[in-house]
Amino acid sequence: MGQFLGHNYPNTSIFCLPCPITIFTIGAFLLANRPPKYVAVIPLLWSVIGFSASISLGVEEDVSLLIAGLIGMGAIIIKRVKVTQKTGQISQ
Repeated sequence: MGQFLGHNYPNTSIFCLPCPITIFTIGAFLLANRPPKYVAVIPLLWSVIGFSASISLGVEEDVSLLIAGLIGMGAIIIKRVKVTQKTGQISQ
């Protein structure tokens, strides 16, 4: 997305930076059988922090970080509910 906004290498986000790692972490939690509820809040909090930094620093591509955090957290909650209903375990 950075190239579409005119940010070419080395002025673009790369994988080792916190914002792409946050989106990767949300994806890794979605691959887990029962994603950890309390630990999954950390990427959501970081997406809010990253969104506020993107507004103040003018990094337009990091605006999608908040969207990914909200959708990812919603998907993690839905997955936990479905797995809990399927296995009959009490949610922790």
